[in-house]
Amino acid sequence: MKKDNIIELLKNRESYLRKIAFIECEIKAIKNTNAGDIYSLAYPSISYEPKVQKAIVDPIPLQAGAIQKAKNENLDRLRELNEELFLLRQKVRRLESAVELLPEDQLQVMKLRFYEGATIKRTASDLLMSHSSVFNITKRAISNLSDMLN
Repeated sequence: MKKDNIIELLKNRESYLRKIAFIECEIKAIKNTNAGDIYSLAYPSISYEPKVQKAIVDPIPLQAGAIQKAKNENLDRLRELNEELFLLRQKVRRLESAVELLPEDQLQVMKLRFYEGATIKRTASDLLMSHSSVFNITKRAISNLSDMLN
């Protein structure tokens, strides 16, 4: 993987994690959609409690089609979300696994710089090293990550 792509992955890790959490919430919401929610779309003026739904024996074809369409759209959206979730998790897991394999000095620098968003100056201060050392260690770590993720 190119070094520019590694840097982009590292910088976007937090947004990937937020997106993963958002997708998980959306999947949960779709899975929790019950028949009553869908029936309320087709029968907005009728209560959608289970007893009332059972009393609706013969929905008109247009309403039955709307109900089935909503169910199919939910299934399609679940498939899309699960695929996106899988790919994002895989990307983050792969990156984090590679970072954990770095030598200790590179690991500390990368976690401070990219996981915590620390500047070179703050990283140098926290780790008691010079700015040039932080810069060089970051450069070596990105090179190592590039090799590992190829």
